[in-house]
Formats: sequence, C-alpha cells, structure tokens
Amino acid sequence: MEKLVSDIILKIEGFIKKYYTNSIIKGLILAFSISGLYYLIIVLAEYFGHFTVAIRTLAFYTGIILFSIVWIYYIIIPLIKLIGIGKRISYKQASVILGTHFPEIGDKLQNTLELAELIKHNPDASDLILASIAQRKMLISPIPFRNAVQYRKNVTYLKYLLPVAAVFVVLLILWPSIISEGTQRIVRHSQEFVLPPPFSLNIDSDTLLVKKGTDFNVKVQVEGNVVPAEVYIHIGSNRYVMKKDNPREFSYVIRNLNNNILIHASSGDIISGTVELKVLP
Repeated sequence: MEKLVSDIILKIEGFIKKYYTNSIIKGLILAFSISGLYYLIIVLAEYFGHFTVAIRTLAFYTGIILFSIVWIYYIIIPLIKLIGIGKRISYKQASVILGTHFPEIGDKLQNTLELAELIKHNPDASDLILASIAQRKMLISPIPFRNAVQYRKNVTYLKYLLPVAAVFVVLLILWPSIISEGTQRIVRHSQEFVLPPPFSLNIDSDTLLVKKGTDFNVKVQVEGNVVPAEVYIHIGSNRYVMKKDNPREFSYVIRNLNNNILIHASSGDIISGTVELKVLP
C-alpha cells in the first residue's frame, strides 16, 4: 500500500516546495515595494522638511519595525516552511488546492489520501479499498502537480515595485543629494543638523589690488536657490547698498582708495567672508 501512495506523496511534496518558493518570489517583490515606498517617503519628507530629532527618531524606528514585519512575514516565514521547519500546509490542504487547479482531479486526490489514512489505521481493510486507491493513482499520476504554481504570475506584482524603483533611480541620477542627505539625516536621527542657508555671498577675489587714488569695483556673486533683493557692502564700520547688475551679481564702486581696507558683503543673516583690498603705491 505504501508504494501506491508514496509516489503521490512525493508529487505533493514537490508542489508544496514550489508553492513556498513562489511565495518567497512574490514576497521579495512586495517586501521591496513596501520598504522602498516607505524609504522614499521618509527621505523626501526629511530632505524638504528638515524634521526635528524627535520626528526623525520616530521615523527611523518606525521604519525598522515596518521592515522587520514585512521581511519576516513575506520572506523569513515562507523560507522556514520551505526547508521544512514549522507548520506547513498539509497534504490534504495541498490536495484541495490541486483539485481546484486541475478539474480532472476534483476531490479524487483528497479521497485517495483519506483512503490511505484509513488503511494505515486499519491494516485489515478490504482489497476493494486498495483497488480503489490503485485506480485513482492511475488517474492522478499523469497530472503535473508542480504546474499548479506559475512563477510568471508574479509579474503582476511588479506594478508595485517598478514605480518605486523608477523614482529611486531618477532621483539618484538627477538629484542624488535628496537620497544621500535625506538618508544621512534619518540614519543619524539623534544628531542635530543646521538648516543650510538658502544662498551664499562670494566676493570676487581674483584681483584685490588697486593703485592709490583710483576707484575699485567690488563684485559679489550669489550662489544658491534663492536670490536676495538687496546686498550690502561693509567698509569698516559703514554699510552701503550694492547695485544689482543681474540676479546673480551685485557690485559697488569704492572711490579714491588711499589705504588698505577690509570689506565683506551681507544680506539679512547671510554674511560673506572678509577680504582685504590692498592699495599699491
């Protein structure tokens, strides 16, 4: 009797292994989709929002918990079941799935397993039951159980992963600072980060030499995402409004220079470095 059922059991085992392998493939796609989506949302929000330490810490540990749950549920558990540890689907549960997928089997596979279990506990069962099992085996044996699981069906789940991956790649190519800076601030969630200034002021220092008694045109370049409305030049303790030559350049003419002077530019709280203008004899 064991020979009658062993071949069927081996085929069911093959189906169960493919069933859990398929679950892992599906799980990988969904796990990367969920984890990737959360990662992008948090990194983008942090990059533009500049969260406090408390919010970044909450986001970091929420991510750790979410990633752990997702990867344990979708990957670790099916993997453990694939290698035969823990509770797996039973042969009877597998027979129901196979019966649904292969109409020609119907409930024949499940009935065969039930008959085999009956004989196992009642060795003196009639030859009629054994004959019934043998007949059912002939009908069931040609059926490719493993075909009940189709790996290619997991392609449908790529609709969740591909948009996330596409956004990540685009940001990595076109705006990599979002990924690098946002990730750094989330990972170092307990560290304070100073909000970078919207722009910087740089005095053109290519030529800071002028002949005594002549004029000198100071030029200041603006770098950053914001353009200030006004920029001031500081000469000693005095401050003067600079002329706006274009959105990114301001200038001021210092008249009749006779002595070396220190100058710097400012706009609101933004201050440039101090440079020395040297007068030649």
